[in-house]
Amino acid sequence: RPPPPLPPGRAEALLGWVVQSAPALQALRVAVPALGLYLLASLARADAKRARAEWREKKLRSTTLLFWLAAMCDAVDALIHAIVVVAHLHVVHVDHHALHDLETYGVYLAMCGFAFMVGGEIASNNRVGRGIRAVTETFDHLVHPEHAKAH
Repeated sequence: RPPPPLPPGRAEALLGWVVQSAPALQALRVAVPALGLYLLASLARADAKRARAEWREKKLRSTTLLFWLAAMCDAVDALIHAIVVVAHLHVVHVDHHALHDLETYGVYLAMCGFAFMVGGEIASNNRVGRGIRAVTETFDHLVHPEHAKAH
């Protein structure tokens, strides 16, 4: 069974509120993705800075690549947010379904960017990295015994 209708006074009041709030709701449709754009641009810059620092300090290709991938995901997600903002400002027409598809891709990019960043941090700072270095040093000492005597 369908729910009972609202009493006449409430239905008109709700409709009046929605009509009066339309400009504020439209403003939120622009402001929220614009804030997301700002956040993502900041994240992309921070990820790129982290990638450069990783390479400068440790010269590890794998972790540097993870940080660059995170930066790229955040940058493309920021571009998607920019398209959403422009579409909601009605500067250019963007198909409604295409806009939803772009937003879905943005969510996937956000998840990938997060995974790349966390993976890079874990790989860069955990004991596994130190263990790999220890194994390579041991191997180096086996191959080049003259280096082992110097230590």
